[in-house]
Amino acid sequence: MSISASGDLGPLAYIAAAVTGEGKAKVWYGEGPSRVPIPAPLALTKSNLPATPLLPKEGLAVVNGTAPSCAVAVGGIWDGGWALLGGVALTALALEALHGTMESFVPFLHDVVRPHPGQVEVAAAVRNALEGSRLVTTGWEEGTVGVTAEERLRQDRYSLRTAPQWLGPQIEEALAAHRTVTVEINSTTDNPIIDARKEEERSSSEKWSGNLCGGNFQGTSITVAMEKMRIGLQHVGRIAYAQMVELGQPAMNRGLPPDLAANEPSLDYGQKALDIAAASYLGELSFISNTVSNHVQPAEMHNQSLNSLALVSARYTAEAVQLIQMIHANLLVSLCQALDLRAMYADFFVLMKNDIERAVEEFIEPKLTGEAKKGLVDMLNKQANISFALTSTLDTPERFPALVRPLIADIFTYLSSLSSSFSFSAPHFHTALASSLATSFLSNRGRYFLLPSGAAAPLLGNGTRHLYLWVRKTLGVPMCVGLQGAPAFGVEGDRDEMDVHQTDRVMGRAGLGCIARGLVGRVRKRVRLGGGGGGDHATQLSEGAAEINMLKLIVSRSRVTD
Repeated sequence: MSISASGDLGPLAYIAAAVTGEGKAKVWYGEGPSRVPIPAPLALTKSNLPATPLLPKEGLAVVNGTAPSCAVAVGGIWDGGWALLGGVALTALALEALHGTMESFVPFLHDVVRPHPGQVEVAAAVRNALEGSRLVTTGWEEGTVGVTAEERLRQDRYSLRTAPQWLGPQIEEALAAHRTVTVEINSTTDNPIIDARKEEERSSSEKWSGNLCGGNFQGTSITVAMEKMRIGLQHVGRIAYAQMVELGQPAMNRGLPPDLAANEPSLDYGQKALDIAAASYLGELSFISNTVSNHVQPAEMHNQSLNSLALVSARYTAEAVQLIQMIHANLLVSLCQALDLRAMYADFFVLMKNDIERAVEEFIEPKLTGEAKKGLVDMLNKQANISFALTSTLDTPERFPALVRPLIADIFTYLSSLSSSFSFSAPHFHTALASSLATSFLSNRGRYFLLPSGAAAPLLGNGTRHLYLWVRKTLGVPMCVGLQGAPAFGVEGDRDEMDVHQTDRVMGRAGLGCIARGLVGRVRKRVRLGGGGGGDHATQLSEGAAEINMLKLIVSRSRVTD
């Protein structure tokens, strides 16, 4: 532990004891399972290294500095930077999952009228990531899957619409923290500092020379840089959780089921556990994101009356990174679930229009033809899409009778506008179409559950597609299809086969919460822990870098990568 005032005295003194061969100091020695702490002299002997004697002033120089704080801070800057990039990438995925609009990201809003550098970068990165997406809109144009004007807000909610303005300042603060830490790790921080320049090399205004006593050991620059980083990470976590809540809330998610339940909503709790876990992570993240510099206490009989707590601040930032990674893991699993649901529903909407057309042909006499028939089918299909979104909380047996009911009034209104007389059997139409839609829905759902992971990829942007496939293909995290014992609601003949495949792909995993934990664990283990000898360590770092490059593909223009 250290208060980081006269440098990080304790940690640095231990390092000095180790390199000088002090017998009481212990160091880690060995690789893998054989890695154990042993006395420093023995470790030096086993490694064929001599103890390093200290020359005059070197002992003071070793212990009177900010190196430990800097070391932890550098990790916080690196990992925190990737967390910021992750926030941008997940926002792009959230725009697709929630049928967001690109209107809020057009260059004029950011590059011209409010050109804060971070805001400009976030907007550009999102635009790049979503190029080619079929799930976002630039207005009310045709070609976007499953979106109608009537079921949309005129503007997206703040977690999407204001993402550049929310995340942009955090990127700017991260860059400022990066600059501070870069200066610090290339500075001299012990005391006194010897000015060895010759007199002719000094300017006329420099009256002091030789041994100069100052306070470069005070690590406040690191403290403040880490506080900037930590507060920024809390903002990233806050927007991520807002997006996650909106994904699972039928009143906000534009047609997705509650908690992203792929099976029947009354039986499938979907992402509820992930939502609860993320709420706890955000609560803890918000707590440790508070500043530590305003909690300084006088130490060492008031000699260190001011102390920076830089190492404490850096350590809290490292904890903040772990928490934001957990939030992002839960959100990423939920987003991939939502995208699979969008793809599954897109396939069903094709079947739904066909069912509607058949019902119109069967229950209206004389039969409509040409433009009259097309006009009615298009109108009913549009209303059915809206009703599908409004009935997302209902199980299949109740959902489709409720969905078809508003169509009957539309048919009577449409037929009355035509010049001819028509016979329309409303009760039979309602019963038959509700039954056929339920059958089509369940059949399509069962078929989609059996598809190889990654079936939603064709609908996604050129950048977001990489992140979705990384989860589904590289990590092998499947779509969550709900309870295995759920009633089949009319597809009994196919249920046994579905059970076998679902059990294969879903059972054996200890819940979605553990899948999310594993998602973070794999990345952190490869990138940060390494373990083993130099060769294994290098290989694992290389694998981790390859995975991180997925984010580079998505946010290729983000300044944090500089």
